[in-house]
Amino acid sequence: MHSPSAIPEFDVILRGYDRVQVTDLVHRVSAALAAGAGAAPPAGVPGGTLPITSAELSSARLDVVLRGFDRVQVTDWIDGAAGELARLESRNGGVPAPSAPGPAAAEAPPPQPAFDVVLRGYERTQVSDLLDRAYATLTARTGVAAPVAVPPGTATVTADELASARFDVVLRGYDRAQVADALNDLARRIARAEARSGPE
Repeated sequence: MHSPSAIPEFDVILRGYDRVQVTDLVHRVSAALAAGAGAAPPAGVPGGTLPITSAELSSARLDVVLRGFDRVQVTDWIDGAAGELARLESRNGGVPAPSAPGPAAAEAPPPQPAFDVVLRGYERTQVSDLLDRAYATLTARTGVAAPVAVPPGTATVTADELASARFDVVLRGYDRAQVADALNDLARRIARAEARSGPE
């Protein structure tokens, strides 16, 4: 069983919980536990992450995706983390407020994309063009360097546009599950940037 106070590691399985959604919960729990202890969040938690309450964590609903985190492991971790948060809230007389450490940690750069080419996958040029737009958006909003060279003048994209993107399925294209995971991660990063600075 994973300790709720540590950054957990989950197995990736077929038909598991959305990895981006689970990671966001992990970060919010880490922020809440750190705030309750009057400490800075551990390394790896993005700056500006909002703490979560035990009630919010217990009622969280996660999407089931083709390749996601093991549902039993995630559920066990949520149960343990919600109990630890509830005890912390009881000791502190309520929801832990965010601590006031120094400057927020910089957003970690997105990983360099690497997709398998499969028999029936997403059209590669369409995927690459949208990734360029996502990287241009993150660089413009956060200053984080893109993991690949982005052509000058590339248009930006919103988190909603990225999450609702559709691609042609072709004979030899990028693995659809891998593309979906990458876009989910980028959409979540852009959504955080939009929440901090507002829509452009």
